[in-house]
Amino acid sequence: MNEGVVYTTNMAFFIDGEAVGSYSHIPSGETDFLYNVSCYANANIPDGQHEFVVQAAGGQNSVFLFDYLIYT
Repeated sequence: MNEGVVYTTNMAFFIDGEAVGSYSHIPSGETDFLYNVSCYANANIPDGQHEFVVQAAGGQNSVFLFDYLIYT
């Protein structure tokens, strides 16, 4: 990451083409990364095959650092 650059995170979440949520984080400092943060959770998805899409969103540059996914 570039020193002195503040990285904003804006994400939109879609299931089967339908917008189902969003997440935004504007850091307060240069190295203000958050860890172990749930950006999206949904306990009401019916059984079956689905398409889940995460898209960088917002009107400005956005960083998206993917760490892990829990599917149960």
